[in-house]
Amino acid sequence: MLHWYVMHAKPQKELFLFKQLNLNQIESYLPLAMYNGHFNLGGMKPFFPGYLFVRVDIATSGISQLLWIPGSKGIVCFGGEPASVSDGFILQLKTKMGSIDAEAGSRMQRYHDGDPVTISSGPFEGFQAVFNEYLPAQDRVRLLLKTIADSCIRLEVPAGQLAA
Repeated sequence: MLHWYVMHAKPQKELFLFKQLNLNQIESYLPLAMYNGHFNLGGMKPFFPGYLFVRVDIATSGISQLLWIPGSKGIVCFGGEPASVSDGFILQLKTKMGSIDAEAGSRMQRYHDGDPVTISSGPFEGFQAVFNEYLPAQDRVRLLLKTIADSCIRLEVPAGQLAA
């Protein structure tokens, strides 16, 4: 019976492993999030670095097939048993990733690298800064905060703390 499992990828090989799984006709899902304000391939990063999801029948295919695919570190196990993930969880995750991408897209349309912004709440409320990038996985923004003598410090704050 087909079930979803969490697969561990070698460092920074999630996309490579995803492609290898597809070449081997193994259903997989790699949640990607927008990075640095871009939706192009270079601007996408794994939402769960080091991991992706595969849908296989372990009883018939075995775990060893997945272990030997280039880029793989194997299936995540607990107590020596592969940990399965429900179809409902994957569906919810896909829905959530769609809403994160849509929200990130609308946030990124509002601010661009170099735009002046005002921090509207939190410990830096009222300070002026320069927008640098949106960090969707954490829903934070990276800013350059102007200090004495026009020098700047890099600062990350929750995205909701910027004035609309």
